[in-house]
Amino acid sequence: MESFHRKLLLAGKRLGSLIALALNLDEDFFEKVGALDKPMPFLRLLHYPGDMGSFNEEIYGAYAHLDYGMITLLATDGLPGKIQATTSLGGRTSCRWAST
Repeated sequence: MESFHRKLLLAGKRLGSLIALALNLDEDFFEKVGALDKPMPFLRLLHYPGDMGSFNEEIYGAYAHLDYGMITLLATDGLPGKIQATTSLGGRTSCRWAST
């Protein structure tokens, strides 16, 4: 698990560098400001159950929530439509969700 976390942190740092360059900043801008310093990088292991249509069985997973931080990396099984995202902060009833 620690090896997986280190690999994800490295991927996040690389993405941060690309984001900085896209914003015409120094490549190491986010590292300079401490964006990935401890305790900021963390790993949450969540399970997204997919179809929630059946309420006759116990289903464990993550409910609608906000991801915080600069970058969120999702490891999926490659099947589309299981994760939904929104850019709206208006709450579940007033925002538009899009399948990813």
